[in-house]
Amino acid sequence: MNIDILGWIGNIGFIVGSFLIARRDIKGFYFFGLGNLLYIFVGLFTGIYSLVLISIYLLTMNIYGIVNWYGGIKKLLNKRFASYLEEVLDEDGFSRYFCGKCKSRIQGEENIKKKVCPICGIKWVRVELI
Repeated sequence: MNIDILGWIGNIGFIVGSFLIARRDIKGFYFFGLGNLLYIFVGLFTGIYSLVLISIYLLTMNIYGIVNWYGGIKKLLNKRFASYLEEVLDEDGFSRYFCGKCKSRIQGEENIKKKVCPICGIKWVRVELI
C-alpha cells in the first residue's frame, strides 16, 4: 500500500472528526484517533519523527477527551461495563430493585440472581441500598 494513501485516509479522518466534534458527537474523537494512528505509521515509514511525536500526543488527547466526555475514568467504566442494582425499601419493609443505569424496575428473583439487567443488558457488580 502506498504510504501516501494512508496520509490521505488520515486527512479524511481529521475532516470527519472535526465535523462531528463541531456537532458535539463523541464519534469525532474516534475519527481523530484513527487519523492520528495513520499519521504515526506515515511518520514511522517516512522517518518524520516529529510527526510521530505530535501524533502520539494528539492521540493521547483524544483518549483524554473521550474519558472526559463520560465524566472521568470511574464514570466511563461504570457506564460502559458495569453498573449496580439499587435496592429501595418501601414503607412495608419490602425491597424493590432498580437498575443503576437505566433505572428500570427489576422484578423476579431469577432476574436479580442473573446479575444482568433484562432491559439494558448491563452487568451489575454490586447492590446499593438507597
